[in-house]
Amino acid sequence: MSMVFGFRADMFLLGQTKLGALEFCLPAGVLVGILALGFYVFLMIKRWRQESIEASTLSPQDQLDHFQKMVEEGLLDPEEFARIKAEMDKRASAIHADPDEPSPPPDQPKDPV
Repeated sequence: MSMVFGFRADMFLLGQTKLGALEFCLPAGVLVGILALGFYVFLMIKRWRQESIEASTLSPQDQLDHFQKMVEEGLLDPEEFARIKAEMDKRASAIHADPDEPSPPPDQPKDPV
């Protein structure tokens, strides 16, 4: 084939080119390395987010203790602390509401008949 098409055509014919191991393995290795690095970064971000979620979940009592400490340090007004405590009590009572108590039925639309 190379006699018919010449030397330059020989480089572009798939069956006629002879790639060395370095010409193929180097780009493939770089691609695999980049993909592995991206996967590692993805896993590290996922772990970091999970740890931050676990660290941010405080019990209501821990939250109240933190706010009380802020009041003692002068960073939070006592009135604001009372408002926060009332809001937390309201949320706690809504969560612990009696599930046996039936909720009122929704308003039903009137038939146009």
